[in-house]
Amino acid sequence: IIMKTSDYGESWDTLSNLFDGHLYAIWFSDSLKGYTSGYNNRVYKTTSGGEVWAILDTPNWGSNHHIRDMEFTDFNTGYTVDIHGIILRTFNAGATWDSLNSQTTTPFYAIGSNSEGNLYAGGLGGKIIRTNDQGLNWQEVSNGAYINLISIDFPTSEKGFITGTGGLFKTMNSGQQWDYIEAEELDYIVDAHFIGPETGFAMDSEGTIYRTSDAGESWTLQHQDDKAQSYNAIYMASPMLGFAVGGGYSSNNTWSMALRTTDGENWTNLPISHVKPLQDVYFINTSEGFICGDEGTLLYTSNSGNNWSLKIMDTTYKLIDINFLNQNIGFMVGIKAGSSIVYRTTDGGNSWHEFFQPLDLKSNEKINAVRFADTVNGFVVGSNGLIYKTIDGGESWFRARKITNNFLNDVYPRGGFDGFITGTGGTILRMDPVVGIDPLASEESHSFSIYPNPASGTTTLHFTLHASLFTVIDIYGIDGKKIYEIDRGLKDRGNHEIQIDLQHLPEGVYLISIMSGQSRMTEKLIIQQ
Repeated sequence: IIMKTSDYGESWDTLSNLFDGHLYAIWFSDSLKGYTSGYNNRVYKTTSGGEVWAILDTPNWGSNHHIRDMEFTDFNTGYTVDIHGIILRTFNAGATWDSLNSQTTTPFYAIGSNSEGNLYAGGLGGKIIRTNDQGLNWQEVSNGAYINLISIDFPTSEKGFITGTGGLFKTMNSGQQWDYIEAEELDYIVDAHFIGPETGFAMDSEGTIYRTSDAGESWTLQHQDDKAQSYNAIYMASPMLGFAVGGGYSSNNTWSMALRTTDGENWTNLPISHVKPLQDVYFINTSEGFICGDEGTLLYTSNSGNNWSLKIMDTTYKLIDINFLNQNIGFMVGIKAGSSIVYRTTDGGNSWHEFFQPLDLKSNEKINAVRFADTVNGFVVGSNGLIYKTIDGGESWFRARKITNNFLNDVYPRGGFDGFITGTGGTILRMDPVVGIDPLASEESHSFSIYPNPASGTTTLHFTLHASLFTVIDIYGIDGKKIYEIDRGLKDRGNHEIQIDLQHLPEGVYLISIMSGQSRMTEKLIIQQ
């Protein structure tokens, strides 16, 4: 479908919906002449302002070749990119096309040019290539696929760190801006933890541990194992007390390893009478801590790691991630019956219960991390861009719209509508409460609007449901805290209107949330009394 506006987006008219498959890109040289492209390598051209479109003769490579973007430097000269790394070029307004040698099969999703005549194509994993001779030769500008952003820490409300292979990102203003610091010491790290605004620790898979005391500007070697091992996680219970764990398998053996520091400088082997590989470590305080691992392993200490006891879990599979919201409430990611599951404790880790096991996971989707900002707002992230969110303490979860296929490693929620997610390919995702944009919104095609907005006194919610669903409507402050519930109950399929009394609310920016089934919609509301 193609739609057109003549009043700066206030209203839209449908020009055509007769195209064969999805359209991903559109470009106009003036008010009459333009192109659009999409499924099955199709490119269409119009010379009538979009009233009539003609299909162009492009190479036919089969039904799974889809053009994701195009760039025309003028009406005659244009380029397209597709999901198989193929770049096409035309010099005669699409009458004929040449296939260029991009020297890669990386899926491309964007192409553009600058004022100097350089052409850039960007694709999966942060890969960027460039040409300055109309596509005859291409040079790699960035191969972002090696960048694996592993951990997120905010030692203060404003100062945060995202650490990954080869360096880290640092923010001084709550994530509004991130500055990159390259560090070759971090080239092969598997985990990192910042314990304060200046002090952080990072570890590679062989148990080599580095420390920074200047917020990542420089790193010093603290520990290097005398033989190749397989470490997975590092955690600092305090600037002095820290732990690192790992383990592995061979053809006829399994083993576990653990290190401890009690002075923040020197690391020694920590004897643990358990031979299963260990995956993660977390301390509630400087005395009580947990280590989770393969075959349902869950170890507990109450004396800073001097002694460990085994907790009984209902799984013999891998437990990969553990963290606590407070002294009593904790979460753990594991595998049960071949599928990812989240466990929860509400008694400080004495007992654990099944909390969330998605029924709609695909074969290539696994949960990797779970984090809660408070007792009601939580995230689950994983492979293939998997994101779930709850806003009612886990009573219900909705699956977020996929905005990346990359593996998501960590999530750091900072409030009900604010948080960061990191992953492979240099992925950093954020929910932005200030502008009311929720990039984690659901795929389900319900619609939602507020009028008038800005409003004073009263305003009306207009929303459409495409199925009969139990629906909860809430109003939140800009800090993500729920102010009150507007409506709750089963809503029929179709159009709905609800009037909201705003007279008791002060001027400011608010968020209206409608949760229906597994979908949530969020819109910004401005009150001007």
